Amino acid sequence: KHQNEILGMVAHDLRNPLGNIVGFANILKDDNLTEVQRQFLDRLCKSAEKMLGMVNDLLDVSKIKSGTVSLQKTNVEVEPFVQQILQEIELLAKKKNIELIFKPAQPLGSILMDKERMRQVLDNLLTNAVKYSPSKSKVILEVFRNSGNLVWVVQDFGVGIAAEELPKLFDEGAQISSKPTAGEPSHGFGLAIAKRMIDLHQGTIQVKSEKGVGTQFVVTLPL
Repeated sequence: KHQNEILGMVAHDLRNPLGNIVGFANILKDDNLTEVQRQFLDRLCKSAEKMLGMVNDLLDVSKIKSGTVSLQKTNVEVEPFVQQILQEIELLAKKKNIELIFKPAQPLGSILMDKERMRQVLDNLLTNAVKYSPSKSKVILEVFRNSGNLVWVVQDFGVGIAAEELPKLFDEGAQISSKPTAGEPSHGFGLAIAKRMIDLHQGTIQVKSEKGVGTQFVVTLPL
């Protein structure tokens, strides 16, 4: 417990200075720079953003382990919620020329859930799908109601995951042999956090994958 408290404090104290590094580096990019200087700033931003992502994930892991994560549930209209997340992922997908396809089964209606926590889950699954997909491929999100549940299916046609690595996929800090197709950062906490958030919603997450064919995540939340 003491170790988790220390981890949480360190992660919290690191978050603000790292955020400042990212912010000031982005401001500097607006100045008149040489091409070499701009490349250095781009590398600085990417490194700091990667570290900031790790710190935020460590903070979540610390909260989960200490049992201090609480859900703030509200009634959320599903389709506008999903559309907003897709808009945020779209820029990342466009950089790799990946098509994002949303297949809602009408009517989706609303669901009682923690909006920010489920945004974190869906963002992680879609971002990973884009990360591990090659250029000119597609990522599909299906959402539908089924037997008192809301089901979210994220399907990519990327590098896939080896069968022997699937059992440890939701472990904290798990590293798999599959690599993002454009050298994007990956530090192994996102899926562990996503699973815990889904557990708190009394839902389930399942994965099917085949190396070189693609990966499918299925999230089920009770309505």
